[in-house]
Amino acid sequence: MTRRQHVERRFIRPRLVAATAAVAVTAGLAACGSGSPSDGSGESAATAATVAASPPKTTVLDPGSAPSTLLAFSPTAQEQNLLVEVTAGFSQNVLPAGSAGTAPQAPQSTDTMWLTLDGGQVPVDGEDAAGIAAGSSGDGLPAPDRRTDFTVTGIDYTDGTGTDPVSAVGFGFGSDTDATGRVYRWRLSAPDNATTGARALVEAKLLALAGIPVIFPDQPIGRGAVWTTSAPLPGDTSMLQEVTYTLIDIDQPDGTDHPVVTLALEIDRHPALRDIPYDSGARAAALSVLSATTTTRGQLRVDLSRPLPATGEISLTTRVIYGASTTGETDRDTGAAAGEDPKAPGRPAAADTWVVQDTTFTIGFNPPDAPGH
Repeated sequence: MTRRQHVERRFIRPRLVAATAAVAVTAGLAACGSGSPSDGSGESAATAATVAASPPKTTVLDPGSAPSTLLAFSPTAQEQNLLVEVTAGFSQNVLPAGSAGTAPQAPQSTDTMWLTLDGGQVPVDGEDAAGIAAGSSGDGLPAPDRRTDFTVTGIDYTDGTGTDPVSAVGFGFGSDTDATGRVYRWRLSAPDNATTGARALVEAKLLALAGIPVIFPDQPIGRGAVWTTSAPLPGDTSMLQEVTYTLIDIDQPDGTDHPVVTLALEIDRHPALRDIPYDSGARAAALSVLSATTTTRGQLRVDLSRPLPATGEISLTTRVIYGASTTGETDRDTGAAAGEDPKAPGRPAAADTWVVQDTTFTIGFNPPDAPGH
């Protein structure tokens, strides 16, 4: 391939704060189970998993101006080919309490992966929908209106630590959704010849893509409409996400049955748990979420005859500040009260420090022949 090469700088959340991810489903989704690719063709063996999603709650804040239109994705089979850019970065610093502001700061080290996706959507009739719902381990979620299936047919990326994700070409990525875009289930399937490192890298980027949903209200809206959705972050239920959409424009190209819309997105992400218990060795303790702030910029252009945005870019950076706090118990060995250093009763403990985490993502949607890549 002639596309630019990018170097991976891997980032791992430290164990103390990783307690927030105890219920995350990202760890090895594609590595568990076995089955066929996400399109069900069975043409090549793959490790696969189907994961129930948490359909978001949708609230209309402003229906917009007349005329109003009920926006929904096309019910007919459609193909889509696109190039998706996923950039990610993470940093963590331990600082004196009060020495950091709440405004997010993008980490200096990031990595970028370009994924060529080929696939589309297929309508699901009543019998097939019932079969999908019945075969989904009794997750209790509704039968889908449509099914999206994509295959990673190209990867542009180089890992400076030696992990080569090219073996994950052929990775399947799909969903069961309704006409508004609400996702009921995610499907991930990695080729059997994918290395563990390649599988993990590509899986993480695809789940980052899943974290930028396009969901419409089930009522007519017009230009200027504003609505929100809220749900756990796909792949990491330790984080909650609220997306605010603004309908910038609706265009009906000549000779087409479905409109093309332009959306502005604002995203807020914050930990689902406000207090995270851990064993400090001397007494029961916890990390408390002191603040969580997200900044977002970007717009998406969505052709409602295709399942993924046609063009556009969304960039977001989240800062979470944790402060260590004790439960109020007296130290078992020294008799130091909560808030005192167990090694020197009467002296303030190290609760005067903050753990400051910044996480950044940029998701870009491009035509498959985007220049320069």
